[in-house]
Amino acid sequence: MLLNTTSHGGEDAAFWLEEPPQNGFGYTMLGGAHFQEQRDIDGDGWANVPSYRRLDLRPRLFWDNGKGRSVFATFGAMTEDRKGGTIRNATVPDGRRFPEELATERFDGGLLGRFLVGTHPVSVRGSVMTQSHRHQFGEVLERDRGETWFGETTISGTAKGHTWVAGSALQADVYRSRGVPALNYTYVVPALFAQDEYVVASLVTVSASGRLDIHNKYGAFFNPRLSALVRLPQKFTARLSSGTGVFAPTPFTEQTEAVGLSKLMPLKNIRRERAWSASGDLGWSSAHVEVNGTIFGSVIHDPVMLRRASPATDALEIVNVHEPTRTMGSEFLARLHGGDFGLVLTHTFVHSTEIDREKLDRQLVPLTPEHTVGIVGTWEREAWGRIGIEAFYTGVQTLDDNPYRRSNVPYWLFGILVERRLGPVRLFVNAENLANIRQTKHDPLLRPARSFDGQWTVDQWAPIDGRVINGGIRFKF
Repeated sequence: MLLNTTSHGGEDAAFWLEEPPQNGFGYTMLGGAHFQEQRDIDGDGWANVPSYRRLDLRPRLFWDNGKGRSVFATFGAMTEDRKGGTIRNATVPDGRRFPEELATERFDGGLLGRFLVGTHPVSVRGSVMTQSHRHQFGEVLERDRGETWFGETTISGTAKGHTWVAGSALQADVYRSRGVPALNYTYVVPALFAQDEYVVASLVTVSASGRLDIHNKYGAFFNPRLSALVRLPQKFTARLSSGTGVFAPTPFTEQTEAVGLSKLMPLKNIRRERAWSASGDLGWSSAHVEVNGTIFGSVIHDPVMLRRASPATDALEIVNVHEPTRTMGSEFLARLHGGDFGLVLTHTFVHSTEIDREKLDRQLVPLTPEHTVGIVGTWEREAWGRIGIEAFYTGVQTLDDNPYRRSNVPYWLFGILVERRLGPVRLFVNAENLANIRQTKHDPLLRPARSFDGQWTVDQWAPIDGRVINGGIRFKF
């Protein structure tokens, strides 16, 4: 059982229960209650930290006969009420209150069965999820419900250096809105897929896979993927991979999730987004050191974009962009460990460009920092506990439609965790953002006027809640 409280008025209580298998049967139970008070950190009348009340429960059941047959079943339920926006009698620049509230109910269930057909393992799985929302954006109230149904069957085997998998799947996504029925959709997608991994030689393994999806609205599309693993001398390994993907557009983008669908026009003549990606990495490891470097790139064709339908109206529309979104970058990871100590160093470089919504020329993708760095050091001794220190750097990134600045201020975040073990009890204290970095120290969060899509706040490019300290206790019975 875990009990936790934070310096910003948050409280959590969670439990985990596990029954060891008996006669092939076992189960687990996870549940929790989570509470958060509204906090206006910078005193502008807008909730930097929204309040919420959330309850969740997830039981799971396992059965295994020890002869190749097993069943796993799970069920989940969650309810949450979240409130943000203006606080009490505070107003936005147009003189009105603007509450942002979201009530969510979610239920899901899943079943996975495994058995043998001759010598070939077969798995059958299915899941269903349904969730409903009551979402308020100022004076606008939206209610909706979404469902996802999924089923899949696979068979696998090995022969003469090949390890293969083949199967079929069926997925259905349903969305129903009370206030904007023109945006309702039902997507049904049956699919066939196969993968083969072949050991060419003791030092080389290649893999090929392909998937055929038949979308009821966007038609059929085939996506292949190829990859190779090469074991080099001196404990080096190299991996190469390339493949394609497709995404069927929906009314939901990052911006429409934030402002709702009431102003969005029905999707017409929208093409599916098509992607290609490739990556290569080189790694080396020893008893105490692991190093890995990766370069990657991707191209998204026909990416979707949200824009104003016309200068004379507030209506919004989603359209395909005539030029692709291009991304390239690199990642570096170094992990050092010895005795009770460990150190992880990471660096990521990303250069991503897209077509600008207004100027229609190529620009950097907003809110995508070119350089990020992570440093995490730990000391851990099972009988005593552990201590962790972390530092994360976020570099320069361009901002989208921000009236105060065109790019962010780079910043470092520092944190520390101390956990002390006393028999079955663990006491912990965790401090995040020790330097109290906060975006509103530089500019207001509220805009002087609403953006083209209706938002009253600028995009978040740094923490807006400042320093947070939490602590609590964990019991193990």
